[in-house]
Amino acid sequence: MERISYDDLPEVVAKLVADVAQLKEELRILKATNNDPYLDSKGAGEYLKTSANGIRIMVYNKILIPIKKGGKLYFHVDDLASYLESGRRKINFDSILKPKKS
Repeated sequence: MERISYDDLPEVVAKLVADVAQLKEELRILKATNNDPYLDSKGAGEYLKTSANGIRIMVYNKILIPIKKGGKLYFHVDDLASYLESGRRKINFDSILKPKKS
């Protein structure tokens, strides 16, 4: 482990605080997906790495089908995973790894 000087403390503490906040958010998402298979718009947005408004636009465009209960939209984690899988493309690694001719 490298030694930290007194002058580096503010930067190191700021990085640690940001890392802890990120870990807390990831843990919250994991708890939500492990305990409850249904996510609200915000949770679905975090799962798909988009905003809650982006999720609502996908619903409007009939890309995602929600469950509506009590005026709120809910999405099953399996449906969100299926949506992600549907966008998967095959990649031709030979063309990527082949050196370009000059």
